[in-house]
Amino acid sequence: MRWSWLIAAAALVPAMCRATPAGTPSEPPAASTPVTTRPSASDVVAAFVESVARSDAYPEAARRFILEQWNARRADGRLDTLLAESLSVIHPEFKSAMDDYDGEHRARSAAALSRLAEHEDPWLAVNAAILAAQALLDDDRGLEADRLLQVMMTRHADWQSRTTAGAEGLFLAGYCALQALRYDEARERLQAFTREYPDAPERLRGSARQMLLELSRREPDRLGDVHDLMRFASRELSHGRTDDYVREHQQKAVDLLAKLIDEAEQREKQQSQQSGGSKGGRSRGGSNRPGQPGGQHAQRSTLPPGQGGDVGELREQRRVRPGEAWGRMPPQEREALLQSLQKQFPSQYRDLVEQYYRQLAKENDEP
Repeated sequence: MRWSWLIAAAALVPAMCRATPAGTPSEPPAASTPVTTRPSASDVVAAFVESVARSDAYPEAARRFILEQWNARRADGRLDTLLAESLSVIHPEFKSAMDDYDGEHRARSAAALSRLAEHEDPWLAVNAAILAAQALLDDDRGLEADRLLQVMMTRHADWQSRTTAGAEGLFLAGYCALQALRYDEARERLQAFTREYPDAPERLRGSARQMLLELSRREPDRLGDVHDLMRFASRELSHGRTDDYVREHQQKAVDLLAKLIDEAEQREKQQSQQSGGSKGGRSRGGSNRPGQPGGQHAQRSTLPPGQGGDVGELREQRRVRPGEAWGRMPPQEREALLQSLQKQFPSQYRDLVEQYYRQLAKENDEP
């Protein structure tokens, strides 16, 4: 049994990372924290074998097999898979869960491994949690994977000394924190991964560097965060999750949209006033010629090209609870709202906004 399939986690990362602009550096600035390495695979396996030899909790036949394998393999360093194989011998349910994963029964494997992550045997619990997180991520259940890893790392502070997949575990913890939009924690986890596992597979290290680069470029409370919040809410709602955590992120998206619209409105007012003042100073008697700002023609103005649509329309729309009446709107009103959204946001955000509104409407229509 191999752990190498864990590296497939790196394939999930591009969906989380925005495209890197051309001509920019491929890595964020190096951290000043000294390099710290974790126990090698051979050290971890040696500690495991020692614990097996001292414990009466394991079947005698299993203990004998593990010790024989240890003595046969340690001379030539063939220890990478011994821990997983030993856990499969000691705990048949672990082997069954791994067989399910290899047999494409991912949901069943994830459920079994999640249960084993609660086991009293710390070696089994730690390794099952890491594998369960991968299985959950394969099914786009990032929030469940995140919670499972958080629980495991809290219960087992020495978890990195109990697995030969420590690099994969820490990488997944950073990736899951990013999916859960805990940006600071994600940065800390990924920086720790790059420091502590300098010999980790390049696919993981390259993906970690890319995520750190994007985190370093993040502009808090701007459109990028709207994009992340809406994608998070859409993903969780698609799995039928409507708990407080998901609703909190929904509300954050709504509030941030309102804030950005207010800012756009203020910019428009300032530009309108500046334009009106300069033109008004050149006109006699303060009257407005056709086409100039002022009077009733200035009551409905628009943002400069590329900065949004009609702010008045957007302001009215944000007073309505998102999704509240979408399904009952006349078609022409729905189209007007979507057109306004299309003016306000670039195409990469537009689809998410539309999907977000429709999903909320579906949720509200359910009894």
